[in-house]
Amino acid sequence: MQSPHVILRWSTHLVGLLLVLLLAAMAFLMGCYEMQDNDIWWHLRGGEWILQNGRTPDLDPFSFGSADQRWIDLHWLFQVIMAAVHRAGGLAGVLLVSAAVAAAAFVTAVAARPAIAPLPAVVLALLLGLALAGFRFDPRPEMFTLLFLSGYLAVLAHFEARPRLVWLLPALQLLWVNMHGLFIFGPIVLAFWWLAWAARRAWGWLVPSERMPADRPGVIRNLAWASGAVLLCCLVNPYGLEGALFPLKLYPKVAQEGNPYKAYIEEFMSPRRYGRRWFLGVFYFLLLLVPVSFLLPAIWEAVRVPTKSGRQTTVGPERFPVAWLGALLALAILLLLQVLKLTWPDRTGIMVEFGEAMPLFLLGVAVAAAWFLRRSLAAALLCLAGGIALSAWSAWLDGYLGSDTPSEWILAVAGMTGAVTCGLVLRQTGNLFGMLLAGLFAYLGLQAVNSFGRFGLVAGVLLSANLGGWVGQLLKEWSAVGWRTGVAWACRLGMIVVLAGCVFGVASERYARRIGDPRHLRLRERPLTFAHEAARFAGQHGLPQRALVYDIAQSCVYVYHNAPDGKVFMDARLETPTLETFQRYTEIEKQLNKLGGRWSGLLDQLGDVVVMLSHDGNVQAEATLLSNPRWRCVYLDSLATVFVRRSEEERERRFPTFDPAARHFAAPLAPSRPEGTGAATEEAEAAYHVGVALGRPGVDIWEGHIPWLLLALDRAEQAVREEPESVAAWTTIGNCHWKLIPDRERAAPGPHQDWDPTVGMAWAQSTFCFRQALKHGPDDESVLQALFRSFGARRMADAQREVGARLLATANVTKEQAEAIRRLLDRVAPRIISPEGLDQDVSDIVMRLLQSGRPREATLLAEEVGPPGQGWGWPAADRLAGAWMHLGYPQKARVIWERAIGVPAEAVRLERLASTYWAECEHDKAVKLYQSSLAAGPRRPEVDWALAWLHTQRGEAIAAHQACRRLIGQNPTDPLGQEISQLERLLLHSGGVDIKHE
Repeated sequence: MQSPHVILRWSTHLVGLLLVLLLAAMAFLMGCYEMQDNDIWWHLRGGEWILQNGRTPDLDPFSFGSADQRWIDLHWLFQVIMAAVHRAGGLAGVLLVSAAVAAAAFVTAVAARPAIAPLPAVVLALLLGLALAGFRFDPRPEMFTLLFLSGYLAVLAHFEARPRLVWLLPALQLLWVNMHGLFIFGPIVLAFWWLAWAARRAWGWLVPSERMPADRPGVIRNLAWASGAVLLCCLVNPYGLEGALFPLKLYPKVAQEGNPYKAYIEEFMSPRRYGRRWFLGVFYFLLLLVPVSFLLPAIWEAVRVPTKSGRQTTVGPERFPVAWLGALLALAILLLLQVLKLTWPDRTGIMVEFGEAMPLFLLGVAVAAAWFLRRSLAAALLCLAGGIALSAWSAWLDGYLGSDTPSEWILAVAGMTGAVTCGLVLRQTGNLFGMLLAGLFAYLGLQAVNSFGRFGLVAGVLLSANLGGWVGQLLKEWSAVGWRTGVAWACRLGMIVVLAGCVFGVASERYARRIGDPRHLRLRERPLTFAHEAARFAGQHGLPQRALVYDIAQSCVYVYHNAPDGKVFMDARLETPTLETFQRYTEIEKQLNKLGGRWSGLLDQLGDVVVMLSHDGNVQAEATLLSNPRWRCVYLDSLATVFVRRSEEERERRFPTFDPAARHFAAPLAPSRPEGTGAATEEAEAAYHVGVALGRPGVDIWEGHIPWLLLALDRAEQAVREEPESVAAWTTIGNCHWKLIPDRERAAPGPHQDWDPTVGMAWAQSTFCFRQALKHGPDDESVLQALFRSFGARRMADAQREVGARLLATANVTKEQAEAIRRLLDRVAPRIISPEGLDQDVSDIVMRLLQSGRPREATLLAEEVGPPGQGWGWPAADRLAGAWMHLGYPQKARVIWERAIGVPAEAVRLERLASTYWAECEHDKAVKLYQSSLAAGPRRPEVDWALAWLHTQRGEAIAAHQACRRLIGQNPTDPLGQEISQLERLLLHSGGVDIKHE
C-alpha cells in the first residue's frame, strides 16, 4: 500500500497535468475559429509553386508590378508544410496544424517557469497572455515564431541547471530562419541574456561585497558555442547572408512612423488607431501588470534582512504572506479599474470616473506604502519611485491608447522615474534579462497590433516567472505547513474550475460573443470574407492576365486562384514590392475613390488589366468605373465586382456587360453568389451603396442610380425571406425606398399635407421598414439615425423628438449632434392633451396638431378619443391615415380608411387600402386591391402609377409596362408624366419587354 505522501505527490502531478492540458485545450480551440487572415492564400500558392518547381522562388512569380524584384522567401518551409497539409486535409487541416502549434507554444511556455513557482499561478499568468495572443491565432508563420520564442525562453530559464539544453537553440533557429522573417528574435533574446550576464559580472567586479557566485562548469562554455551555432544557423537558408540580413531591410516598412505601409496595412498600425476594443484593454492591463511583477517582489526583497540561514522578512505585519498576496490582488484590481476606463461601454459611469482618478490614487497608495515600510529605506524608495513611475505610465497609456493626445511631460516623468525604479529593482533582484524582454516587446506592441501575440506570450512568461516565483517563495516561508498545503490545493482546484469555464466559454462560442468576435468555432474560412468566385471569374481565359485588385486582401485570393499565369499588380507580400510600386498602388486606389480623380492615366500605364474591387471600402471606385464609358462591369456578387476596358467584340460577347436592372427583372428571386446565409444581405448593401454613389453629377439617375437600387431592393427582400429578423436587410429595404424617389429636388411631403400616394408612398415604405429594423434591433444606431433624418425632412417634430431621445440614450452620437438633439428636445416639449373636457371638435384639434408638425400626438389623441359613430369623415380620415403612414404604421392607417365615412368613391378606398399593404411589403394583397380599384372605376392616375412601380419593384417588367402605358394614355401632368416615361424607358431597355409581342 502506498504511503499518503506518495499518493499526494502523484495527485499533485495529475492535477498539474490537467491544468496544462486545459490551458493547451483553450489555446487549441482559440485557433479553431473561422479563418479570416488573407495571407494564407499567397502562402498556399507559394508552397504549391515550390512543390511544383522543386526550388524556392528567386524573382517574384506572382505580380507584374514586381516581376523584376528578388523575392527573399524566408517563409518557404512554412508554405511547403501548409501546402502539403492543404492537399491532404484542406483548409480544416491547415487550421488544425496552426491550432496545434499555438497550443504547443503555450505548453512550452509553462516549462519556462521557475521550479518554485506554483503551477496555478503560472497557468493564470499565461492565461492573461493567451487572452491577448489568441485574437491573432490564424494560420500564419508567426504561429511558429510563438513556438520558437517560447522554446528559447524555456531553454534559457533552465539551461544553467542542465547546460546541454542550449543545444536545442541551434535546432530551433534552423527551423525558425526558414519559417518566418522574425527569426531575428532568436539572436536578440540570446544577446539580451549575454548582456544581463555581463552586467551581473560587472556589478560584482565594481562591488566586491556583492560578487556573484561562480557559474557551474560548462554553462557559459556550452552557451557560447551554442550562440555561435545559432548565428551560423541564421545563414542556413536558401539565400544565405542576404536572407539572414533581410529582416533589417523589412523593419522600417513595419515600424517606422510615417511610412506608407504602416499607414495602409491594418496590422502594422498603432493600437491607438483601433479605439475601444477588447484586446486593447487586455494589452493595456498587461502593460501595467508586467512592471508590477518586477516591482512588488523587489519591495519584498528590500524589507528582508540577512540571517544565518539566508534572508528573512522583518518582524511586523509585512512578514505575513497573506498581506503580500492581498497587496498584489488589490493592486491588480486597481489596475483593472484603470483599464475599464478605456474599454467600458458607457464612459459616463462611476467606474469610468473612478478610472480617471486612478493615477493619483496609485500615487497615494505608493506614498502610504512608503510610509508603512519606512524601516527599510530601499523598500520606501522603491515604493515612491515605482509608484510615481506606474502612475505616470498609466496616465500616459490612457491618453495614448484612448486616442487622445498623450502628454510628453508625463512620458518624461514616467521615463525618468522608471529608470530610477529599474535601477533599484535590479539592485534587489538582478533581473535585467526580463526587463530587456519586457521593454522590447512592449515597445513593439505599442508600434503595431501585429506584435500583440508575441507580447502576450512574453508577458505571460514574465508574469509566471516574476509573480509565480515570488508567490512560490512566499508560500515556502509560510510557517503553517497544514494551511499552506490546504491553500495550495484550493488554488489548484480553483484554477481547474476557472480553466474549465474558459474552455467551455471558447468551445460554446460565448467567449467570442462576449468580446464581439463575429466568427464561429468552425474549421473553415469565415463566410463572405474572401472573394473566391470573383477571383476565379477575373482569371478566366479571354480576360486580361494582369489584374489590379483592391483591397489588398483580395489580391491574395486572386494570387491563390490564378498565379503564376495571372499576375496581380501588387499583393500583400512585403518582401517584393518597392516603395515606388506600393505608392503607385495606393495612389491609384486613392484616385479611383476620389470624385474627379486622375485615375485614368494611371490605369493606362498598367496596360490591359482586369480590375477587381471588393465592395468593402471601394464603393466610390466602383461608381467611378461604372460611370466611365471606357470601362464596363462584367461581374458582380455579394463580395466584389470585376471590370474590363471596352474592347473587341469577341470579349464583349463572351463577357457581356453586367446590367443591374436586367438582373433584377430576369431573376429577382435567385439566390445571391456565393450561396449561403447572409450573401443576399451583403449584395443588397453593396448594390445600395453603389446606387447612392452613382447619384453623382453627370450620371443619369435612370441609368445608374435607380437600376442599382432596384437590384438592392430585390436582394434585400430575398435576405428578409431567408432571415425575417435581419436588421441589416430591413434597413437596406428602407434606405432603397427612400432613395428611389426620382425627383430629389421635390420638397418632402408630410402629414401636414393631404395624403398623396405618388409622393408619400416611398417615405411611408421606408419608415415602415425602419420600424421593422428597430423591432429586431431596438438600439441600432444606423436605423435611429435614418429615422431621425427622415422625420426631420418631413417636419415631423414630435416624432423626431421621440427618436432623438432614444439616440441620446442608446447610441453613440457626436457632440454636435447631441447638442442639436437637446435643442430639439427643449424646443418641442411634449404636449399632453387630456381627452376629458375637450370643448372643441376632436377632428379640428387633430388637424391643427398635424398642421403644427405633431403627427405623433395627433394620431395618439385620435386613437384614444375617436369620433362618435362609425368612423371619421373622409377629409379628416384621409389626413389622419396619411399621418399613420408617415409614422410607419400602415396597419393603423388601414383601420381608419376601412371605417371612414363619406368616401368619394369605393375605388379611392381600395387604392388607399392597397397602399397600406404595399407599405407593409405585402405585395400580392396590394396588387389585388389595386386591380380591384381599377375595376371599380373611374380610372385614377395614382392607381396605374402604383401598379407600374409595384410591378417594377417585384421584377415583373411586362405588367409594369402595361401600367405605364395606361398611365401615359391618361396624359398625366408633370412631374408624374415625366417620371413614368423614364420608367417605361428603363423597362424597355433592361426589362426585356417586347412591344410588338405585348
